[in-house]
Amino acid sequence: MSDQPEPQVDPADAQQVGLEPRPVRGRLALSIAVSAAIGTLLLRLRHLPELHRDGHWWLVSGDSWLHAERIRQAANGALPWYDPWTHAPNGNWIVWPPAFDALAALFTPLTGRDLDGAALAGMVLVAVCSALTAVLAVRVAMQLAPPTQAPFAGLVAGLAVMVHGGLHNYTQAGKVDHHALEPLVVFAIIHALLALARPPAQRRWHVIFSTAALVAAPVWLWPSSALTVGLVGGVAVLRVALVPEGERRLAARGLAEVFALAAAFALPLAWLSPFGANFAMVAHAPSWLQPLLLALAAVALSAASFATDQLRCFGYAAVPVALTLAVVGPLRRALLGGSDFVSGQSYVVLINESMPLWQVSWSKGLAVASWLGLATPALVFFGLRHTAGTSTERDRQVWAALLAVTFGLTLVQLRFATLTALPLAVLLGWAFAALAAHGPAWRKVAFGLTAVIVVVGVADLDGRSLPLAKRLPVWQALTWLKGHAEPPAAQDRRPWTVVASWALGHEIRVVGRMANVCSPLIAPNQTAGLNACLRAHLADDSESIEALLEHHNVRYWLTTPLARSALRAYAEALGQDPALYATENADGTTAWATAGACSNAVALHEGLGSTSPDGACKHRPNFRLVHVSGGQGAKVFERVTGAQVRGGGCQGQAQVAVEVRLKVGAHGHLWRAVAKPGPTGGWTVRVPWSSGFVRDTVAVTGMEVVCGELRRALIVPEQAVVNGLVVEVEIVVQQGR
Repeated sequence: MSDQPEPQVDPADAQQVGLEPRPVRGRLALSIAVSAAIGTLLLRLRHLPELHRDGHWWLVSGDSWLHAERIRQAANGALPWYDPWTHAPNGNWIVWPPAFDALAALFTPLTGRDLDGAALAGMVLVAVCSALTAVLAVRVAMQLAPPTQAPFAGLVAGLAVMVHGGLHNYTQAGKVDHHALEPLVVFAIIHALLALARPPAQRRWHVIFSTAALVAAPVWLWPSSALTVGLVGGVAVLRVALVPEGERRLAARGLAEVFALAAAFALPLAWLSPFGANFAMVAHAPSWLQPLLLALAAVALSAASFATDQLRCFGYAAVPVALTLAVVGPLRRALLGGSDFVSGQSYVVLINESMPLWQVSWSKGLAVASWLGLATPALVFFGLRHTAGTSTERDRQVWAALLAVTFGLTLVQLRFATLTALPLAVLLGWAFAALAAHGPAWRKVAFGLTAVIVVVGVADLDGRSLPLAKRLPVWQALTWLKGHAEPPAAQDRRPWTVVASWALGHEIRVVGRMANVCSPLIAPNQTAGLNACLRAHLADDSESIEALLEHHNVRYWLTTPLARSALRAYAEALGQDPALYATENADGTTAWATAGACSNAVALHEGLGSTSPDGACKHRPNFRLVHVSGGQGAKVFERVTGAQVRGGGCQGQAQVAVEVRLKVGAHGHLWRAVAKPGPTGGWTVRVPWSSGFVRDTVAVTGMEVVCGELRRALIVPEQAVVNGLVVEVEIVVQQGR
């Protein structure tokens, strides 16, 4: 610790360090914060009753289900890094740090230690964090505003957090995600760092220790913490630069001690993480990168302590950073490359929330971000323009700069909109309160704008009802899969797997209790399963991917409109031209190219694997429909060997067809497979159906071989379909016909 004498605290700063009582009464501040927390909870949890169906809690995202499973594991004493049933048969190392799931598991004594209890425990943790985020926004806004304006500033900030679309997206009922903690933890860190930059806080050991633990928390909570470290480290340097010269060294050294201690707190996770093996550095998984970045921030702040003006402060901090990047190659590659696993492939296009803001429609952008972001340019301008004479005004400049940076991140990836929430709310509160202080007329304007935030914000969130109607068919299909999973005695051998949209991988694993071929876990050097899924969906037949299906021991294929709508993104992720598969019309509909219409994603879901009516798309001889749910919103196909229906006597004809009449629910369908007869009239057609087949709501009502105008009834035993046996058929075409 520095032993320099403490500088004198000017009266303008006294209230910021608690040396004088604030004019705002504690009960009023508490009532505003509690009201904001309650209002936030009411908005976030309004759909909670809809999520309890058939005696179970249902979550609304794939990541939420994997978190629920890991919470269940943590509650029962184990939280493994490796999951052999994800990306089977290779398995998958989990990139998520353990702290979020371990924290949620603390609630399981109240909610239960089974999967339902774990899901509820996760929702409880997210709800608590959502309420605390609103409380933090109110507190910061009231501290930044003049005492007489503080209540109104806190009220506006609380309302802004309540209706912020980005926060709602991650913290609504049904979502269990470590990113729900990100706004709360990141801005609690920044709030603590700003407080530490004011004298005499940096002299207190307990403040240094608790702030360091808070700074290290992201490393234990979410995989993209390297970005968080860079963000809060930049904030620390900026705040040091704004400190008056006589106080800069003491403030910089106090913050440097925080980051150095935080690096020590992060070291155990780097040692435990499989991604830190051999001192590896990975940008989006726990590794040695995060503690090194924290230590580097400590060195940069120490260097900044010797600066005599603001500009030199940034320059001195940049020198050790630049030297380290130049010398430490793995660090440079991890940061500049983003991560070691990308290898030039744009997997990020698969994730709507990771798309740049300018590449998505307004409706999709607002669904992830927030319309409040439209106020960002004005808030940044006036926030930075304000004279930084006191600690309060310097803090306000930091929040304005932070809003500018986080808004820039949102332009790059939509998901970072959550990081704009608190700076946006805090500065809105400050701006509206300042506006109201200009007189009665301006006070009416400020109140009117506040009413607009409430009315438009609540209406916007009300239009964001959970997509339960779309997810119910998927849940029904997953429940069906669970009932047809392998018995425990068979699980010693290679498990059956399910091919589906990559986004459904966690639900297959957790709800369906079956192994998946791919999932949303995009981990370093672990993309083989993801690539297999994408190739399987894009292929224009099922026979060309037979080796892939066999390698992954695929038993079922779950189809939904999700994979079909993502076909262009699948192509782009594999480095192919999306236009070869589909183009988007001006009205938002999809125009299928031949490759897209014949892809497995479309041909199975829409055509049930039949030869298309125009003959352009092949039939799928090794997949048959076994389950349909939710008005055909989700379908399950079973992989079989297929019977070899072979015959002759069809010479002179252009084609021979095997037709299977199906009844799917209350609807009839005709499944067809065609082949071209040889010179002697011989032909072979591989079919996945057996005569009299019945499974769930799917039934075969008849089978025929068609040669020209001739039809002959066909009997195919189930044993022939399962074992690939030959079924002989003879058709005699009379001369002249």
